Amino acid sequence: MYINVNNGRLYTKAKLLDYIGSTKGIIDYVNNSKDVHFIIATEAGIMHPLQTAHPDKEFILASNRLVCQNMKKITLEDLYNCLVNETEEMVLDEQVIEEAIKPLEKMLQLS
Repeated sequence: MYINVNNGRLYTKAKLLDYIGSTKGIIDYVNNSKDVHFIIATEAGIMHPLQTAHPDKEFILASNRLVCQNMKKITLEDLYNCLVNETEEMVLDEQVIEEAIKPLEKMLQLS
């Protein structure tokens, strides 16, 4: 299996990717697939649960740079304290919110 980037689109074996979707969607796709080789092009944190659930399948991370440092900073304790104590409020201006919602809506549309 190989990756070829052509005109900004990602292809495997000269065809468009087999699946594009959310983290849960990727996990479901692998769970239901009879394929044994996968190229994963999302945050690297998904690799451990995939490899644990499917030691018989091969997972290749498309890039070593697919690590979100900010996601790694958030702990369950931080999230719990934020929700219980209503701390760490983020205030964003309307333009930032409008721009940020676009990729979220697109992700939901694809999932």
